[in-house]
Amino acid sequence: MLEVDTRQVFTDDPILLVDDWMETAVQVGSAIDLLERAGGTVGGIALLAAEENETTRRLDDEYGVYSVKPFRE
Repeated sequence: MLEVDTRQVFTDDPILLVDDWMETAVQVGSAIDLLERAGGTVGGIALLAAEENETTRRLDDEYGVYSVKPFRE
């Protein structure tokens, strides 16, 4: 279960989501939903690695996915 302390979400500042691995993007998607419902703006997603699939490509197009190991070859 993910939670966000809404007192730490500032509407004027972009938020960088950081995770280790993104395969199906369920966890990242939940984090994005929580942050946006709290009034935040996701400015990008940083990862160690990610699988390339339809969902991760959509997130890259919408938010920008920055990965140590590129998932788009």
